[in-house]
Amino acid sequence: MLKKVDGKWAIVSKSSEKVLAYYKGEGKPDEEWVKKQERRIQFYKHKGEHKIMKTYEDLMEGKPKKWADIKDKNTKKEASQFLKALDVGQVLGYSIEHQEFYIYDSEKDFKNAQKGTKGKAMQWVKVEGWIRHGIAVNEAYKPGKFNFKAAVKIGMLQKDDEKPILSMKKKGWEIYEFILTSKGFELTMKKGSEEKKFLDKRPDYVLKQAEKKL
Repeated sequence: MLKKVDGKWAIVSKSSEKVLAYYKGEGKPDEEWVKKQERRIQFYKHKGEHKIMKTYEDLMEGKPKKWADIKDKNTKKEASQFLKALDVGQVLGYSIEHQEFYIYDSEKDFKNAQKGTKGKAMQWVKVEGWIRHGIAVNEAYKPGKFNFKAAVKIGMLQKDDEKPILSMKKKGWEIYEFILTSKGFELTMKKGSEEKKFLDKRPDYVLKQAEKKL
């Protein structure tokens, strides 16, 4: 429910009256803002009030100014899924104000979105991750030394993506190189002196393609 706390408007828990979200604007918040906060609270309700509070502290009260300031694990996980689907050159933006993601076709489009009163109010930050402007991911994975656990840790792959890797390994195939090119993710598999290359727009897709063809 909406209530003034220490001179500030806030959404508070009906049962404990703990603050769940403070209003950042001037004056009394409008009905749209109140409904938006209540919907978000209902979404997290099943996780318990403690986790609701933690989410709001991390995302709202912490006043994040860049992607590195976002600590919520669910938000990070969702970002990882978006990053996987990005085409080369695209930028993933995150609105701190609305807690929403948006994919921009270029760095220029992302910068233009930040202009004007509306753009500034959205508080856009660039989502940083394992994919930036087409940089090859093999900077971390030198040829012949692909590290699956590290790929999962940075969000490039998920744990279940190891299934096609293990399947190919049983057939004698090893990952020699896994890089991001201007055309997509390029996977090089080796079996003795034999070498095969595969290309797809997502890292998990290219692994499945390789497993099927090998």
